[in-house]
Amino acid sequence: MAAQTAGAVAEDPAKRIMKCCLKISTRINQIYLLFNASARVLILPQLNDFQYRTYWVFFQGLFCCEMTQLFFAKCLYTYYGMENLLLLLSFGSLFPFAKVIYNLWRFIPCPALASAISNSALVASLVVLVVLSVGGGNLWSTYVRTMTVWPWLVLTSMVSRLYIERQAGKNPFSPVKDLPFLGMLGSTGWILAMISLKSLNIADCVALLACDNIIAALTNAFFLGKRRRKRHFQFVKVYCIMVILVLLYNSGDIASKGALIKFEHLVFLASRTCFVLRSSYAKYTYSTFHKTKEPAKPPENLLLFQAVNRPVLHRFRGFPSPMLLTLDCIFDSGLRDTELHGMGPLGTEDLYNLTENAYLLGLATAASLVWEGATMEYGLLPQYSVKGISTAAQMATTALEQASQDGSATVSSSGGSSIVKVSGSPMDTQVTILLVAGFTLSRLCTAGVTGKLLFDRASPISFWKFQPALILAPVVMLDILQVNPNITNFQFAILLLLLAVVAAYRSDLWNIFKRKYLLLQTQDLHYQCPQALRQLQRKTLLQYLAQKSTDDYEALLLDTAVSVGANVRELARDVSIQVWDPSPSSTAAWKLAFSLITRTLRRQKLLRRNKMDAKQEILKFIEGICLEMAENAMLKSDDYKRRIGVSATLARDTNKRRAIQAMRDLALRRRKQRLMLKGVAKQKQLALPGPNDTGSFPQLQAPPSALNSLLGTTFGSFRTSVSEHLSLSPGGSMEPDFDASQEVRLSVPGEVAHESSIDLLAMDSLESIDYSSGGRGIFNEHFSEGKCTASGSGGATTLVVAFGDGRRGQLGVEPAQAARLIARNVNLVVDELRGQQPVQIKAAGVTSAVVGSKGQVWAFGSNRSMELGARKDIAQVSRCERVKSVRHFYCVQIASSQSASGQAHTLALSGEGEVHCYGTSSSGALGQGPDKWQCAPTPLNFTILKIPQQVKMVSAGARHSLLLTDAGRLYSMGDNTHGQLGIDIQGTRMADTPTPVGGEDWEDVRIKIVTAGDNHTIAVTEDDKVFSWGGNANGQLGLGKLADQALPQLVPSLSGLRTSAIACGARHSLAVTSEGTQTWAWGSNVQGQLGVGQSSEYQRSLPTLVATLSGKKGIVIIQITAASCHSLALAGSGEVYAFGQNSHGQLGFATVKKQEPTTLGKGTALPPGANPATQHQLAQQQAAKDRAKARNKMETDMPTLHDNGVEMLWLPVRVVSLSQYRVQAVSTADMHTLTIAQHRHGS
Repeated sequence: MAAQTAGAVAEDPAKRIMKCCLKISTRINQIYLLFNASARVLILPQLNDFQYRTYWVFFQGLFCCEMTQLFFAKCLYTYYGMENLLLLLSFGSLFPFAKVIYNLWRFIPCPALASAISNSALVASLVVLVVLSVGGGNLWSTYVRTMTVWPWLVLTSMVSRLYIERQAGKNPFSPVKDLPFLGMLGSTGWILAMISLKSLNIADCVALLACDNIIAALTNAFFLGKRRRKRHFQFVKVYCIMVILVLLYNSGDIASKGALIKFEHLVFLASRTCFVLRSSYAKYTYSTFHKTKEPAKPPENLLLFQAVNRPVLHRFRGFPSPMLLTLDCIFDSGLRDTELHGMGPLGTEDLYNLTENAYLLGLATAASLVWEGATMEYGLLPQYSVKGISTAAQMATTALEQASQDGSATVSSSGGSSIVKVSGSPMDTQVTILLVAGFTLSRLCTAGVTGKLLFDRASPISFWKFQPALILAPVVMLDILQVNPNITNFQFAILLLLLAVVAAYRSDLWNIFKRKYLLLQTQDLHYQCPQALRQLQRKTLLQYLAQKSTDDYEALLLDTAVSVGANVRELARDVSIQVWDPSPSSTAAWKLAFSLITRTLRRQKLLRRNKMDAKQEILKFIEGICLEMAENAMLKSDDYKRRIGVSATLARDTNKRRAIQAMRDLALRRRKQRLMLKGVAKQKQLALPGPNDTGSFPQLQAPPSALNSLLGTTFGSFRTSVSEHLSLSPGGSMEPDFDASQEVRLSVPGEVAHESSIDLLAMDSLESIDYSSGGRGIFNEHFSEGKCTASGSGGATTLVVAFGDGRRGQLGVEPAQAARLIARNVNLVVDELRGQQPVQIKAAGVTSAVVGSKGQVWAFGSNRSMELGARKDIAQVSRCERVKSVRHFYCVQIASSQSASGQAHTLALSGEGEVHCYGTSSSGALGQGPDKWQCAPTPLNFTILKIPQQVKMVSAGARHSLLLTDAGRLYSMGDNTHGQLGIDIQGTRMADTPTPVGGEDWEDVRIKIVTAGDNHTIAVTEDDKVFSWGGNANGQLGLGKLADQALPQLVPSLSGLRTSAIACGARHSLAVTSEGTQTWAWGSNVQGQLGVGQSSEYQRSLPTLVATLSGKKGIVIIQITAASCHSLALAGSGEVYAFGQNSHGQLGFATVKKQEPTTLGKGTALPPGANPATQHQLAQQQAAKDRAKARNKMETDMPTLHDNGVEMLWLPVRVVSLSQYRVQAVSTADMHTLTIAQHRHGS
């Protein structure tokens, strides 16, 4: 027990020591933390997160501003004698250009194989250029020679990728026009600034920066509209004061000897003009693309509160509210008229990369090679110029004196020169490297920092009025104290005064912008909460606006909005002003009374309407009883059947008489036209011969231009039917000699024949059809589109089958119903056209048109460009409707563009050869003027007195139109940007009247086929020569080259091959030769629209044989059609083959589904009550068996491969969804397709 007590006593001192140590360490830690906190409070500033971010953004802007970069260059030029400032600019642009290359290879879309080839070629070209430049001098010479050439190869690749994958409706800048222009402006501005910097100081540049406001006023007044012109006109006196102060500053320069303007001043002003013009052009492009205008400033009187509609607060839409205000300040305030910017920080950085960073390296290097070739060998190393030395002894003496002073410099000379280059010490080299690195880093961060200064939350718009002055102040002070100590006191005073004037000017710009915004907010508050701004509040706000500052008005407006006008009432009571303010209870009572009265009146009106409806129903019921009694009495009458027979006979006789009179008028009109063409001076009065002795009419020869060769027997059959069943007495009475039940069928031009007609689809050879016979409207650009084709199965109903996108009603069915039908059956039948015997179909961009056998026209789809011929207030026609505006003439052909480019025009060809135009065209494609939009079909001023024959065929491209006359002469009108008109007039961008194609050299050329693509044209002559002209960026002209052609060029590969059909898409073309046994394709193949398979060649500039459709037994192509990125071919057997893109189901296949549909397994039984043996399914099974017997083992469709949808077809594939039909004609557009078809096994 005693031992344990002794051990415990021995352990107590150790525990006490440990506890004491812990207490001491804790106390030391607390003292350290207290000292650290005290030091942070006393030394470091106490700022919140926003303030820290604000200072950080400010220092970034200071480091990356233009004057800081010029300060780095001026220090190198002044202290270290580096004269290669353009080489410095080139080297500083090297790393931003590397970032451009990274973005090019990483983000700009391009097919993987093409991207790999392009990138490898760029790397290989860089290696080759470096190897070729190594032997020409030192490292700097090699750099300059390489970077003078290689950046342009990269730019070519970038522009090509941007142009190929361009999105016209999403990107406001054109990759071949806008982006190069902005890049050239920024690069030229920097080159001119570096050239002028050799003679100017930073203070001189800052003084000349005041002229940016004047240049911005001139350029923005031109680009941004009359509101900016009016605003800048208010500051004309301020601009004059700025100019006077700049001239006074220049006059105080001792070196200038009193000269106010020197050459280097003009060069620097030209540099600033480039920067300001670049910013103004970017603003103009964004405003034009988004179709925005600056919000109008509300009046500062009581009219401010008279707005009926809600005011427009911002220029743009679709952005968050703070971003909208920032964009308004950038575009409309005038505070950011020199910066290049996008619509956000990332957009600004991307715009810098695509313009200035991409083009500056090549231009700066080339300028350095031209202006700094003599000093290129020294590169960016420090060099000093010592003048006045002519002998070697003097040079040695000078070198020894300098060496004795600092012991660090050495001299190198070749003798006899008056200028000696003295190399600097290692310390100078290190400082030079740091300055060059600072310049390069500043250039690299310029794009991102500019985006932060404009759009970051740490750079609010309220800071912008003084932000440039705060950024320039440190740079100017350093220049005056270190680089430019010779500045006079007079210049310093004038510079401070000039900066104060500019600051006051920018403050006024900010107040004007803020004042307009607050007025708009006041107007919006009155619109949304009128009880907050009653008469007292309105007068008070207007008095504050007139007598107080803008900031005071802002505070009052905020308080009024928060307190719903109560603050103004309290203010009025404080100054003893009588205020009439009704209590809320009385206001609520008046509102309740008005609501009750309104509801009572509405109920009484409804009761009166119901009473009138009941009365009308009783009257209709009584009327129905009376009619039913009269009908029963009439049916029980004895002579009812006799009177019905007499009425039917009279109706038939009347119809015959009208038909004969119509034929008579047609013959008279044709004879008159022929006499006018032959130049008969005296017109004779023509009359049809009367009946002869036998009582029948003599045979009348049909006019050659009235009917086509395929329907030449129509008049004969008509005359035969009349002579057999009708006899005319001299008195003009008609007596029928046939039974009343017998029906007479009168054939009219364009009517579809049945058993007696020629079966075009069953012909083994296409030579039996005479396509040069001058048939009007029968032969058009798609070979059989518009022909009177007949079915192989007699008596079957002709249908119009459609598939593809139907969101604009272009399938002839309501969009919702069309979506359900397409999802279930892939295609649908336009029910309104059953039994109408359509003879031509035309699928346009977002519309469709159908021509009937009797010259009638149906149309459906979008009418936003009035391409349907409907009234302009009708935006869309979702059901198939007859076009009323073309009922006054007999239509034989409709032509419209397949492209959904936004502008659409339609050409309607009449049986008399007249062309009627309607729709929208800003380039003269309607032939009525340069910028026309019209909903009513207007006859083209292409009359019979002007040309020898009438038009027999029309074709329409995206923005141009083609007219083919009876004599085979081709005329064009519309846009000629790519030479698609084929006219021999230099510099013609468009033609708003029909102009002969080919000029004088083509007067004897006779065309039989012509078709138009988006921006190119292809024609076939009567001697089977193929010509093409227009846009050729993807080789769609088939000439073996990619240059656009303004005049028709012969396609040697197809000449003499008996071309029977041609088709043009957006960037590709197709042709059928050798009686339909060979199909050729050329142009772009990015989406497989050529049908030649997937390969590394995404475009073919020469015609390539489509192997799947050529030389195959049983496959004879009689028609081809193409649109944007897909093509379809119609075989003589009535089957359709499709290839290309299927993004909207326009190929007749289902689009790719996100999830595979649930299908019944092999052993799954059908649900109870299901009947699989329907007539439709049996017809499909029988058709599949018939095709399986006739088809060889090489399947071209593989239908099971596309059960889950098709995204793209690289080879021609049979459209399985049309297997139950015998297709007669097909027409396709960018997003949908139409076909004329009949059921293979009857209707």
